[in-house]
Amino acid sequence: MADIGTAVAGFTAILESEFDIPVIDKDIEEDFPRPAFIIQTENITHDRIGLYPHDNFDLEIYYFSPNRYSGYADLYGIMQKMQELLSVDRVTFPDGYMIPTEEQDYELDRKDMTLKVTVNVDMVHPYTEPEGELMEVLNDRIKGYEKEG
Repeated sequence: MADIGTAVAGFTAILESEFDIPVIDKDIEEDFPRPAFIIQTENITHDRIGLYPHDNFDLEIYYFSPNRYSGYADLYGIMQKMQELLSVDRVTFPDGYMIPTEEQDYELDRKDMTLKVTVNVDMVHPYTEPEGELMEVLNDRIKGYEKEG
C-alpha cells in the first residue's frame, strides 16, 4: 500500500527527471543552492471511507529560480511545465502507482523569485482483510458446536 512517503518520493522522481533540477530535503530556512525544488506536506489527515483507509494532504512544491534578483520569465516557464505535468487526471509515478491531482494552486513571488505549487493529494487505499479467521468460519463453528451440544 502506498503512503505519504511514496507520494513524496514519486513527485521527487518526476521533478528530478523532468527538470534536471535537484529536489533538496531541507527546511526552507536553511541554505541551499539555486535552482532547486523543496517539497513538504501540510494538512495531513487519515481516516476511513467505509472500510477503505484514506489519506489526504497538501503537497507543497517550492521552486527557487537560479537568481534571486532576475528571471521572472523563468518562473512562468517552470509554472507552465508544472501545469502540463499536473493537468492529467492522475500523475503516474515511475513505479506505476497513480495519484489523482485535481486541485492545484500556483503562487509566484517576484520578491524572492520563487514559485509555490500546492497540490491536494487524495489517496484511498484498497481494503485488506484483517489477519485471522473470517467471521463466516467462526459462525459455522458456533453453529456446529450448538448442534453437538
